[in-house]
Amino acid sequence: LGHPDPRLNQVGKQDFRITRMLASFTKKDPPPHRVKPVPIAVLRNVSATAAASHCPIQQATADMIILAFFFLLRPGEYTAKAATEDAHPFLLENVQLFIGPTHRIDLFNATPAQLQQATFATLTFANQKNGVKD
Repeated sequence: LGHPDPRLNQVGKQDFRITRMLASFTKKDPPPHRVKPVPIAVLRNVSATAAASHCPIQQATADMIILAFFFLLRPGEYTAKAATEDAHPFLLENVQLFIGPTHRIDLFNATPAQLQQATFATLTFANQKNGVKD
């Protein structure tokens, strides 16, 4: 208050050094790559196909797809186009299921009865949004 704006030069325009600095920031930090989310019709088709197959593995896979879609709430980020390491944002080893607050289920050796008793789920992200591994 009462002092001239330090961003402006004598003529009242933004100082060229600030303009160049902001332009440099834009070049070094491009906007994020935007992707479209998966249409809900895809999830309905996955569910219908699995139900019609009468195959427990396909039904479990459909359940995990739907769980991932709604549990993560970021469907557009999990539909990678390229076959890169980032095409798999999480693996089964990143998922944990619990019966009650403390009994962790071993997903690789769990019985169907144990899986049905699960009351709590967690997901550990191995990669951060900036691509750095935890």
